[in-house]
Amino acid sequence: MTLSRRAEEWFAARAIDLEIVSRMGIYSATRDATGDSGAVVPDASGDILVFPYLENEAEVAAKYRGRPRADGSKVMWQRANGRRTFYNADVLDDPKLSDGSAALVITEGEPDCLAVLSAGYPFAVSVPDGAPPDRDAHGNKLPPVPETADDIDPNNDDKYRFLVNNWERLKTIKRFILMTDGDGPGHRLRDELARRLGRVRCSFVTYPDCGGSKPDANEVLIQHGASAVVDMIAHASPYPVKGIYRMSEFPDPPAMQPVTTGWGRLDLPVQEGMAGLMMELGLFMTVLGIPGSGKSTWTTQLAANLAREHGWNIGIATFEMKVKPYMQKLLRNAYLGEPASDLHPFDPRLRAAISSSSSVSCS
Repeated sequence: MTLSRRAEEWFAARAIDLEIVSRMGIYSATRDATGDSGAVVPDASGDILVFPYLENEAEVAAKYRGRPRADGSKVMWQRANGRRTFYNADVLDDPKLSDGSAALVITEGEPDCLAVLSAGYPFAVSVPDGAPPDRDAHGNKLPPVPETADDIDPNNDDKYRFLVNNWERLKTIKRFILMTDGDGPGHRLRDELARRLGRVRCSFVTYPDCGGSKPDANEVLIQHGASAVVDMIAHASPYPVKGIYRMSEFPDPPAMQPVTTGWGRLDLPVQEGMAGLMMELGLFMTVLGIPGSGKSTWTTQLAANLAREHGWNIGIATFEMKVKPYMQKLLRNAYLGEPASDLHPFDPRLRAAISSSSSVSCS
């Protein structure tokens, strides 16, 4: 079976290697004259392109591409009762895909798969039916594709039957690169594939500028050459997975701005022979010590210092002592810097300490 001259020119115009075309078993045909309007027969001068779908080198389905309509729209149909599978499905069995040394590229159409193969990357397939619409019958944009596959029943997933039919082969493949078209339906197909195959196994490509033409693998091959196609594959971005981030996605933290503890000898920079303590809003500090060593007294004094020096609000949760009189006494001592019991009841310093400690939130 051979290609017509017109078909050879069509592939050449799309920068697709004719040797790849021959190896994939593509041929020219014409409609069957016996009366079956959907069937075709090989014809070296025919105006129909036949893309055979092979599994174990046997044809199990076929896609037909006829002359475009007058408005330029495509004319495509499939062989009746063909198996739902990938175009170039036999590559799924390559051990390089199961050991992770190569990724499987999934495209949106046969010419895009052929473009990847022509660029020199052999691990490529195409979905059989193109992309789903991204808008409803009224032109309204459809809701985003869910991230999980919880709502999918494999027994009724007819649009993606080609995945179900090849699942035993697909589940061993470590990495997928989704090279669907760069438009709304292409993005929707990409998202639908990712949630079925597992987002953690999927990456997606970023297309270069195609001068207003719809970006796809074949358009990149035509406009930018084979190296651009391979470069897209090599630099595919991992699919976003909830809870997993690249280090570059985290913002740089702001410069720390430590404040005085109220005890100059503990402040940074550390004085010779002394320990240093850095205090800043947002930090978490644990104070450890043997029972009765003064942890509560020291921590309460530090909190009082910070409130006095910087106007910070203080909240105290006390689980071992009663708020009154024990915590009340500690706070008053902390604000005074000396035992409150040593002061006369009418000493103005004691009154100020009482007023300050009364505003602390305790629980």
